[in-house]
Amino acid sequence: MWLALAGLLLAGCPGRDEPSSGVDVARLETLKREPVLKLAVGQPYAEAGFHVSDKLPAHRGKVTADLNKPADPGRDRDRAVEAVEALRDSGWTVFHARCDHDGFLAAAYKVVDGVSFYAQIDGSDVPEKNVVLQMRAPQSGESTSDLFPERPAAVAAGKTCLETDSSLGEEGTPIVLDELAPDPDGPAKPAGHR
Repeated sequence: MWLALAGLLLAGCPGRDEPSSGVDVARLETLKREPVLKLAVGQPYAEAGFHVSDKLPAHRGKVTADLNKPADPGRDRDRAVEAVEALRDSGWTVFHARCDHDGFLAAAYKVVDGVSFYAQIDGSDVPEKNVVLQMRAPQSGESTSDLFPERPAAVAAGKTCLETDSSLGEEGTPIVLDELAPDPDGPAKPAGHR
């Protein structure tokens, strides 16, 4: 499945002017090798970064995976904690965790050869209690490949609201790496977004 999708991405998809570059495909391959994906339920979705036009924001590469089965909502937090531990074990810095009545979220970054990658575990309180892992890579046409130059500090392992089963709490620096790069002709991204 991964191979077929990569072939489609190299060939281009309907609606795109150009196929993904070799750099963007390589960045996607880096994400697809991450050990945390062994926790995925079903096949992850992967798409290399691409850029339709210089007047539009670039689409960043992404891998999205479900981490629990909707039929097993009681394990949603356990699966998220397993994913946080898997990220830490493979060199990611978990820099933010938030828990509220609507669910929970954790965010991490990893820098490989000067390229910063982003991961987010989202356990929003939806009827299915789905926990989703989203990983993103900067698109090759962005002005920098390191979107975390200030290196947000790690939150303490085992001490976050997610790991202590707290229903409320927030630790670390709230930063989100959006699916789209900044709009070259549009307004700046809101605070906490890149």
